[in-house]
Amino acid sequence: MCCCQYPFGEPPLVQKLISFLEILRRWQNDKNDRLFREDIRDIQQIRDMAGMQLLSDMLPDGVASLLSVNALREDLEVSHRAVTNWLNILEAFYYCFRIYPFVGKDYRSLKKGPKLYLMDWSEIRDEAKRFENLMASHLLKLVHFLYDYEGYRANLNFLRNVDKKEVDFLVTTDQKPWFAVEVLTPSSLLQRKTQHSILLPSGQKTGCGPARERDSCCFCG
Repeated sequence: MCCCQYPFGEPPLVQKLISFLEILRRWQNDKNDRLFREDIRDIQQIRDMAGMQLLSDMLPDGVASLLSVNALREDLEVSHRAVTNWLNILEAFYYCFRIYPFVGKDYRSLKKGPKLYLMDWSEIRDEAKRFENLMASHLLKLVHFLYDYEGYRANLNFLRNVDKKEVDFLVTTDQKPWFAVEVLTPSSLLQRKTQHSILLPSGQKTGCGPARERDSCCFCG
């Protein structure tokens, strides 16, 4: 930051912000170094560790988009099997996670690949993608809580039909839609206009999910 903007020195808030960003970058570097040099190397036998690290550097730019293993394979100049194996290892070590499109009998779904998100959304530079990743992480926590604590077969998916209309997230219980979430930032609010009523399966009953057994439901009142 140019010193001429603050002739009497940077305000304390700006100094704290710069210090926080420096600490965050150092923490991210140390975390990733430990992940590849210690955690993965001690458990998995990876011949091309450098290629796997290069893959991890490419993933933040592809967050919130359909994951194309073939495109990654061409960029890295490795086999399809190698990229698939690396992605499975990174997901097993909680570096990233994937969500898959919802497929229903009454829904004209487009069976495409999954979307990928990072466990640490602070690595993402793009504001809209970072915010969507943040929402994906919290929805994933909700799904895990419902499955582990309350015993529901809950899943996190996204909606994408043959007309290429899409909703970012769909939480299901027992293979039935519970609620959908569309993530929009002020910059993307005017660009994306999605009608959830068109995307939701026709004739599909969307109950209150786990909340139907309680006294009230925060989504249905």
